[in-house]
Amino acid sequence: MVWLALLRRCGLAVRFRAARPRPFGAKPRGLTALVLVLALGACSSVTTGLQRAQVLYREARYEEVLDWLHSLQPDIHDMSPRQQARFFYLRGMAAYRLGERDDARHYLALAAVLLDEDRDRLPAPWRPVMQRALHELAQAPGPPTQG
Repeated sequence: MVWLALLRRCGLAVRFRAARPRPFGAKPRGLTALVLVLALGACSSVTTGLQRAQVLYREARYEEVLDWLHSLQPDIHDMSPRQQARFFYLRGMAAYRLGERDDARHYLALAAVLLDEDRDRLPAPWRPVMQRALHELAQAPGPPTQG
């Protein structure tokens, strides 16, 4: 059953009772069709969430980006490496723009590791931006001034 494989792939556990077999070629009906639609929606919600975070980032709504990505955090292990790289980049750059240096350094470093494995995991224009931010974050802040 293809829909059960999709549910498992999306991390959804399903319990069901045995039903009588349907004739070959019969289409799913009722609850089966609803479960299939919901499973496909759950898988695409990560993609939709990353797209929404990217729009918010472009609009310089960095706090909302962090809130949105925080809600996606539990799904990080279900994301493809490309989605993970985008997640880490957006999370790190939003933190960077908000001055949260430790979080920015952490998430941008994770994105950099994934990017080292495959440069195509992030769009080309994002790469130099990430490198500049990482370089700036690696610089030790100046000593506190005595006054």
